[in-house]
Amino acid sequence: MDEKRPITLSVLTPDGEVCRVECDSVRLPVPDPKDGGAPGGTVGIRRGHTDALMAVFPGKIEAFADGKPVLSCQLEGGIAVVSENTVRVLTGKDPRGE
Repeated sequence: MDEKRPITLSVLTPDGEVCRVECDSVRLPVPDPKDGGAPGGTVGIRRGHTDALMAVFPGKIEAFADGKPVLSCQLEGGIAVVSENTVRVLTGKDPRGE
């Protein structure tokens, strides 16, 4: 596996893809696994992460490249799908406020 290749973060709304960045890591807010209704913290995703489907809590999503933020925006919540070094976040509206 080529550890230097980036992962891709794609944010999708009912209107289509609203942003796509290549990065080294992604941080997503997730609900508390016990009740699903309270903020549980964050999940970090890096290259090689196992495939996953997870709820995303309202809060800040962040992507980093070389330790520096390349995307930071508020999300109303949604679902994240992690597969083949791609993170797709499905949400109701554009987190960039556009």
